Amino acid sequence: MQTRLIQSRNELQQLAPAWNRLLANSDTCLPTLRAEVLAHWLRHFCYEHCFRAILVEDGHELVAALPLIQTRKAGFLPVATLPGNAWAETANLLVARNCDTPTVCDALAAEIRAQPEALLWMDGVRYEQSGWRELVNAMNRQKSNTVVELQYHVGLIEIENDWESYHSRLSKGFRKKMRKATREAKQQGELEYISMRNLDASQIRNALQAGFEVEHKSWKSSSRTSVLATEGMLEYYIESAEILAQAGEMEILNLQIGGNLVAFEMGYVSQGTYFSFKVGYDSQYAKLSPGQLLVSHQLESYNTNQDRRWIDAIGVMSDATAKWATHSIPKGRMILSTGRCGNQLIKTYRNLMPTYRELRKIKKAVPDPILGAGPRRTSAIDTPLAIETDQPTRNDKQPGSGQQSPDRPHANASEEFECLVAAE
Repeated sequence: MQTRLIQSRNELQQLAPAWNRLLANSDTCLPTLRAEVLAHWLRHFCYEHCFRAILVEDGHELVAALPLIQTRKAGFLPVATLPGNAWAETANLLVARNCDTPTVCDALAAEIRAQPEALLWMDGVRYEQSGWRELVNAMNRQKSNTVVELQYHVGLIEIENDWESYHSRLSKGFRKKMRKATREAKQQGELEYISMRNLDASQIRNALQAGFEVEHKSWKSSSRTSVLATEGMLEYYIESAEILAQAGEMEILNLQIGGNLVAFEMGYVSQGTYFSFKVGYDSQYAKLSPGQLLVSHQLESYNTNQDRRWIDAIGVMSDATAKWATHSIPKGRMILSTGRCGNQLIKTYRNLMPTYRELRKIKKAVPDPILGAGPRRTSAIDTPLAIETDQPTRNDKQPGSGQQSPDRPHANASEEFECLVAAE
């Protein structure tokens, strides 16, 4: 068992066949973890200069990979983290199913301890996956402190191939609401659900252009968080979709009323799982809950055609997602120490954060002497999710929309670590 580092996008691209085989043989099947998509993300968001990946090889076989980039907490403390941001989830720990996982993770942990940063700070980690669990055990065996904290749950929908049975278990009130929305939608014109697969480059461009124009008609336009309002993001998603379409892992969903596109979803497919990633709806039709109507038709189609086993919502499970979900899985923060300094920082984090969070709750509950007890901006400490990002913070759940965008949500976590470091 040997370890090595790759430190450039070109090395990652050269390793793509082995990397993608490892992805297919791991507990993670999210298509955006493919080497080509990660390389595309690194180039687009200009992280090539600080990228590296720790590899574990058994002979000539790649059995584990952990991609990392360097960022800063509190504006000055360098930490290593997984590549990804508010626009895309492109990295995870990959460990082969058929390997000696404890031995592989021991080798990976030793290489992590050799990294220059004091901490690996990762948010949105699916920490119940066997690879992550074994890595934490390996770090503990090597006397490195670790933190694993729940941040939020992701909604999963199991496709049971029996639409009537599944539909009958939804709440009575929700079924009534969906029947009313369907009836009112049909009064405005023909209601049509369209699933687009096996698209070529020109079809992808046209479909995403139309879909993101619909997204731009929603509240995201005024908040400047739509794809079309953000320079370069349309081309980023088109190029990503073209990469995944070549692998047969792309699906675009449309809902039309009277020939007008009112809701769309961009998703990825791998190993029988559909990953709901980017969604948009026309706010003129918000009273009809177009996003929920789209999900309803999608689920009925999947149960009828029996070509999908799961739908993974990726992001925070909202009330809208919970209405459909049959299962949920946790995602959370994982902090790994690389040595003595990191151990001390983690000890401080453990001692300080409970008090700090309680103080934030008290502060939030006290009415502002000027503004009174009106709405306040929530922080990373007040919400179940805290992820640092250079991109805008978004909460896609909106009144009347009937849905939440399954984009990976992010919030700024620097306040937490600023408090942590101050205690030192």
